Amino acid sequence: MKSIAGLLSLIAVAHVPFAGALYASVCDTPVYVPPEYERLGKALREIEAQTHYHFSYVEEEIDLDAPIELPAHAATVADVLEALAEFGQLQFKRIGNQIAIRPGAPEVIDPECYHPDQAAAPEPPKLRLRAPSVIELAPFPVNSFAYANAVSMQRKHQALGLMETISADEIGQLPDLNVADALKRVPGVMSILDEDESRYVSIRAVQPDYLNATIDGIPIAAQDYSRRRVNLEAIPTNAVLRLEVTKSVQPDQTDASISGNVNLVTRSPFDTDLPQLSILGMGGYFDSQAVPGNTGLSWRTEMTVTERFGPRDMFGLLYGFTYYQKVRDEEKTNQNSYRWYNDGGFRVENPDQGNGYPVTHHYDWFVYNNTVTRRGHLLKLESRPHPNFEAKLTGYYFSQFDDEDRFVHHLYNRGTVSEQTPTTGRIAEGEAVVQFTDYPIFRANYGTSLHARYTTPFDLEIRTAVGYSAAEENFTDNDTARFSTPSTTQLAYRYDMSHQIARYELEHPDYFLEPANYQLDTFESLQRDSDEDIYTGQLKLSYHMEPQHRGWGFYLGVTREKTHRDYAYDRDLYYTTSSNPVTVADAYDPTYYVPPNRDEPFIFLDFAAFQQLFAAEPERFQYIAGTSAIDSLLNDFVYEEDLDTGIAMARYGLGRASFLLSAQYEGNTTEVFNFKRSNSRFEQVVTRNDYSRVLPAASLRYEISPHFIMRAAVSQAVGHPQIEDLVVQQIEQTSSSSVTISRGNPELEPSEAVNADLAFEYYFDRPNAMVSVGFFQKQIDGEIYITTRSFTENGIDYTITEPVNGESTHLYGLELSYVQNRLTFLPGPLAHLGVSANATFLHGQMTVNMNDGSERILDHALEQPDYFWNGSLFYGLGRWEAQLGYTYTGKYRAYVDRDQYWHDYSWDAFDQLDLQLRYEISSHLELRAEVRNVTNSKKVRLRGPNQELLHEIVAFGRSFWIGANYYY
Repeated sequence: MKSIAGLLSLIAVAHVPFAGALYASVCDTPVYVPPEYERLGKALREIEAQTHYHFSYVEEEIDLDAPIELPAHAATVADVLEALAEFGQLQFKRIGNQIAIRPGAPEVIDPECYHPDQAAAPEPPKLRLRAPSVIELAPFPVNSFAYANAVSMQRKHQALGLMETISADEIGQLPDLNVADALKRVPGVMSILDEDESRYVSIRAVQPDYLNATIDGIPIAAQDYSRRRVNLEAIPTNAVLRLEVTKSVQPDQTDASISGNVNLVTRSPFDTDLPQLSILGMGGYFDSQAVPGNTGLSWRTEMTVTERFGPRDMFGLLYGFTYYQKVRDEEKTNQNSYRWYNDGGFRVENPDQGNGYPVTHHYDWFVYNNTVTRRGHLLKLESRPHPNFEAKLTGYYFSQFDDEDRFVHHLYNRGTVSEQTPTTGRIAEGEAVVQFTDYPIFRANYGTSLHARYTTPFDLEIRTAVGYSAAEENFTDNDTARFSTPSTTQLAYRYDMSHQIARYELEHPDYFLEPANYQLDTFESLQRDSDEDIYTGQLKLSYHMEPQHRGWGFYLGVTREKTHRDYAYDRDLYYTTSSNPVTVADAYDPTYYVPPNRDEPFIFLDFAAFQQLFAAEPERFQYIAGTSAIDSLLNDFVYEEDLDTGIAMARYGLGRASFLLSAQYEGNTTEVFNFKRSNSRFEQVVTRNDYSRVLPAASLRYEISPHFIMRAAVSQAVGHPQIEDLVVQQIEQTSSSSVTISRGNPELEPSEAVNADLAFEYYFDRPNAMVSVGFFQKQIDGEIYITTRSFTENGIDYTITEPVNGESTHLYGLELSYVQNRLTFLPGPLAHLGVSANATFLHGQMTVNMNDGSERILDHALEQPDYFWNGSLFYGLGRWEAQLGYTYTGKYRAYVDRDQYWHDYSWDAFDQLDLQLRYEISSHLELRAEVRNVTNSKKVRLRGPNQELLHEIVAFGRSFWIGANYYY
């Protein structure tokens, strides 16, 4: 089969960027096919080259070498298709930007063709885009997984630079709970998990802070108060028509980011030619519900409704809604740090001293109850009164509320070691801790944007947009109560580290389990509120920037972004009184539960009873006013940033080859408002900084043949400093002989990178199969790190700790991708199998400046595995569809310590297997079943000199879902 099999799903493909007449009818779309063209295939390719249309047909049914005759007066696509239909006995039917061809009585059907002089003419039949049974373009039942792959391959083929896309149906192929989950299936994209779900993404293993994330080209505000990385966890997949991942500079990209660009293209009421209602309802169960206090089912509901109205349906309205509630527990076994000893049993400073035998410093058991509630709304009003003009007003709101209770039980090593062997020994003293944290977190992203596009009669395209984006992260009543025993021989124990999870045996377990032995250390209540607002304005002009255009084209764009981030921190700290101390026994919860990897039951605090005690007996609590006030004041800040960018790009097309040259100007002005502490004196300080860069880029797209494309690109990019490096609290301690300063550095410069790419793509059985190979290299300089420097000036000793520019990272890699929608070489029903797979192999080098002045050279970058890959196997037969997806991420270092290298930590290799089944009851109703994390994989964090010692094991279990999707 040559093209998009089946014309599936309610959502047709959205417009190709920079195409002139977006979803215009064939009657309104101008085209010129020279009358001397004598073959059908050549005429079809000419239409594809000049318009946004793509033809779908079965190769065995359509003879591309068939002779044709074209009229000299043909001025529109309809004129040409009518001639081809009559001459070749063909039928043409347009849906979205796809035109299906099949043999039959000559006919051209387009629901949007309008003839004023034939107002009473019967309306041509409209095709409902629901697969797989509506339109069968192949002798075998096709499936939506193959359709989605074909759409993505078409967009990749047409892109000017290195870009990957995931179309709407592809996003829903597997149990992807948010867009970050979906993005991990893109070649070169790696997701950063927060327990069981993806939260951030990185491109080619460059840290997520260097990624530019947008919705319809408008920046997404960041929720994290201290960093720039954008949290994608709360954005639902049903809000998105497609995801675009850009790895090299392209038109419409407003920020030359070191990592690249991820653009979320929202759905449109013009995605289909008919009114649409889609409702998905699913019930789920997480099998990680062993922790007492929180059990139940989980729910997912999605609804999308669209309506076209007005003269010639020129207006469209879309509303999308999502509700998701997840009920699950989490169990962590943690061996948080290690100590080393000499043969006498006394602690030494580092593993290079003493006998070299590691001993766990403390054992931790974290158990969480968590209910996550997400709500999403998308509203869009769009108008397309003319093929050359469109305007759209979009608003969105995505929120997530985590209602989490965190219970913790610790056992600390506080004594000397005796009877030590390489894996066993006895600890003379220990300390135990019981802790509870009420951890409610509210996060939200919301915004609005207005876009307009106009194409002049001489093909100059004008785009303008204004947008507002906001993010919130609020920790309200984040209360933590911490109780501990004294360091005592009553908690002496023997340990055995012969396995990754160390075992221990208490000599007096009754003491460890007695609630009255745990006395309140601290009770604190935190209020943390981070708010970010981004205001954006854009103006873009382009002329002949599509691959099919010959000769010169150009693109000009200017963008203004104004960012305001406000962070408020309030802390109330209490101790217990020595005369009548509070213990766990005062608010003990006797619920019996044994956590993983230990034999003794857990000790739970009844936090509701503790709160009642706090209210009823305030005399047993001592408020620490000074510390509370100082911490509350020093952590507050306001950050403002004005970013101006302008890009000029020229393109020259030579038929098969397209050359792009561009220069982007970026000017950045920042202003920080925070507080400075000098001994006991406080003052507000305001610091300003500005910098500018001109960033050149060049790229080449060359069609070696219609099926074989080469791409090459080189570009320069920047990464802006993290907010935490600019605004960290300033503390200055002075005496007559010394000054000690700890501060942020508002004068930091951006990190700079040079990127180089070379890629080859081969399409066979287009657009149903593709293989691609890509090579890339990045050199990042001026990365930011925190350093401490000491010097003497005028007899005074200075010690200054602050972030500075200076480190570098070198990264290069190989990307492989293979897609084949039908494995036709397999026998019988197996030929309906399809496969999609990609892999990324990386090698890096990072220079780490240690606080003692030395350098460490790592053979990898931060958060960079040696390789990661994902693949899916899909099958469609009759009414059944199934897909099995697998994702693997290799081990990577997530933290580098600049004092003690053995305190680095890494995430071990992680893989996940997901399954989805679909059964089509009718053209309006589909059943779905999903299993997420089929193999019950766990996340493992490692640390130590060789990153082989256990830090923690995170178990979050599997989830099972069943439900139905209704279309109308």
